Amino acid sequence: MKFGKTEDLPAPENGVYYIVSVITANAAKAEGRGTDDLVITADPVRDADGRIIGCKRFALV
Repeated sequence: MKFGKTEDLPAPENGVYYIVSVITANAAKAEGRGTDDLVITADPVRDADGRIIGCKRFALV
């Protein structure tokens, strides 16, 4: 599957991290952008109805 170019993703800044989707992180990587400042959610937390309401941790791409 192929997605379009990332839009409005700020340039890396020292000490700043951005929480992004896996799709955005992979697209940024495919475009040659560094991903040291991009984090994705990991270990989702779900409510009684199965809806995601949070995450237990973040992961680097």
